[in-house]
Amino acid sequence: MFKYQLQVTTGQQSFGGTYDYVFLTLIGKEGESERTELKTCFGFRAGTTEDFTVKTTSSLGELLLIRVEKDPFLVFPEDEWYCSTIVVRTEGGEVLVFPCYRWICRGDKVELRGGRALKVSEEDHDLLTEHRQKELTFRKSLYQWDVLVEGLPHRGRFDEVSQLPTEVHLSAAKANELSHERFLVAMELKLKGIIGSKESWESIDDMANIYWTNRTPMSGISLQIKLLIFISSMLQRNVVIWCPPVNSTLNRSFWFMYNEILKLPFGCTQWNKLKPIAIQLQQKPSEQNPIFLPSDEETDWLLAKMFLRNTEFMVHESTHHLLFTHLLAEVFIIATFRNLPEIHPVHKLLISHFQDTMVLNVGGRKSLLEPGGALALCSLGFDGLMELMRNHFGWGWMDGWMDGWINFNFFFFFFFNRFVRAVVEHYYPTDSEVCADTELQDWINDIFTHGFLGNKASGIPDRFSTPEEVTRFITMAIFTTTAQHAAVNSGQFDYSFFLPNAPPLMRKPPPTTKGQSNMKMILETLPNRGDTAKSVMMLWVLSQRYSTFVPLGHYPERFSEPAVKKMIEQFQAELSDISEAISARNSGLDRPYTYLDPAHIENSIAT
Repeated sequence: MFKYQLQVTTGQQSFGGTYDYVFLTLIGKEGESERTELKTCFGFRAGTTEDFTVKTTSSLGELLLIRVEKDPFLVFPEDEWYCSTIVVRTEGGEVLVFPCYRWICRGDKVELRGGRALKVSEEDHDLLTEHRQKELTFRKSLYQWDVLVEGLPHRGRFDEVSQLPTEVHLSAAKANELSHERFLVAMELKLKGIIGSKESWESIDDMANIYWTNRTPMSGISLQIKLLIFISSMLQRNVVIWCPPVNSTLNRSFWFMYNEILKLPFGCTQWNKLKPIAIQLQQKPSEQNPIFLPSDEETDWLLAKMFLRNTEFMVHESTHHLLFTHLLAEVFIIATFRNLPEIHPVHKLLISHFQDTMVLNVGGRKSLLEPGGALALCSLGFDGLMELMRNHFGWGWMDGWMDGWINFNFFFFFFFNRFVRAVVEHYYPTDSEVCADTELQDWINDIFTHGFLGNKASGIPDRFSTPEEVTRFITMAIFTTTAQHAAVNSGQFDYSFFLPNAPPLMRKPPPTTKGQSNMKMILETLPNRGDTAKSVMMLWVLSQRYSTFVPLGHYPERFSEPAVKKMIEQFQAELSDISEAISARNSGLDRPYTYLDPAHIENSIAT
């Protein structure tokens, strides 16, 4: 009789335990154990480790796999279980760790590999090679490509959250918390009669008081600032300036233009130092396209600023937020599950940056983009937003992304790149190692084909040739799903909750003459009460930090190699140092910028 001692750890997630029956089978080079029930007195409780013994009549030889299954207990409803790790001690004293870190549903058959990351060329047993191939074949049947809109990155073929595989489900705690938060933010507005109302606001101050309870420190400051104008430093040389008051200040001014908006059908710096001096709402100078100035009538200047911010809001939400974080993250996720088995080093490195994203993307497509959704109701409408995103998607994205972030925040970016390079070079010390990894090549080709639509001008490679190319792309992928998303998402409620600062919808066309506006016209142009509620509720839910928050740089024990564990520890220490430096700098500021503090950056697109 041979005995294998097991330690099964259930994750600390709320509702992560289960009362269901759990069965386990050990699979070795010389055979497999019987399907053994792991019996407990009170079920598998969150945050606990249970000890078990599996007996076999003969030695299994070198242990290769563990198969985990879960069957229902009595007639209780579905009781998902979050298994963290299973540790096996053989009779010879060998200790093997099998990472899981995923939800397991009834009927699932989850087969776990050991913690050491392996490329396909390193497999040394036919059973493991076959298992690897079967895993990818099964995953490709689950994660299939589909088209959201022609000319944009492809998406997963999931129309409902219920269609998603168990491994990408939200935890019950996160789902409950999101549902509860939506209920709370809606309740006050419902009691006030705002939700569903088609009436215009009676005053700007009423819009500021839409919420009495849901406020943040920065949202209060944004109310004091009133209309914020963010000015980029891109000088547009094709603009004809024909207004003398503007000409006189050109040597000290910054410009930004959204000329692509005008092709579509309509359906922060230091505030005390940079001031808007002129706004032109169309591209060609004419009597019907005045340049609005701060010296104009107060309502004229106010209305021009609102139209400007309406444009900025649509560009921000559709391109910088939706397209360049959520949609690209979904491409990375689908390609990873289709092409890289769990044992692959790049899968192990990236999987922690994908938590909750698929559920949010699939749910968001219905709640935000379908008719009546918070984004579909914007001035451009759904078709206009999609066209705007297509216009932004055609440029050399990879080079632009890298150059932009390195120039903007080189110090921060440097640590991401150094960590990824260390991990990549550990597994791919030479060019030949990169070229020989067929799974890695299939992965980047899938991303190139379905994410960037085979467009070589995007700068995305269709295959990798060097460790440096692998490092560069993976750095970009991790940064996109963490810091980049934090930068464009976390402050949305703070700066846009007062809707005139960022109106998603303008119900009347831009003014073509001066002196015709008044406050009544402005209120009739801004979103009505019901549409305001949709936008503000969306911004509140997206900007919250939930109890399931996982900080940047957190990698569960998916790697067993000591060298890689040390790299992760070094990366975490560097992020901690950056966080302390940012906190010290922010301590003396009236308006601290916290969104890129590593302690405030979530490890994935989870909101």
